[in-house]
Amino acid sequence: MKKNLIITILALISIASLIFGYIQKQKAEEQEALATELSEAKRKLESQIELEQQTRKEISEKAQQELLKMRKEAELAQKNK
Repeated sequence: MKKNLIITILALISIASLIFGYIQKQKAEEQEALATELSEAKRKLESQIELEQQTRKEISEKAQQELLKMRKEAELAQKNK
């Protein structure tokens, strides 16, 4: 009788352990999928930020060139007066 009880208890513990392991595996897979999704979103955002920074840099450079051109034209206009 004691043997059967011990075997039953050990079987229940084994089943509980397997269930717990399966649940942990599912949680880990969900977290991994979420981490992958977040990593992809981060990469896209970083790419967009880099593109935006490059665009702003180009606009700034063009504005500076235009400003220099306008200053030179103003200086020439002053000299021609």
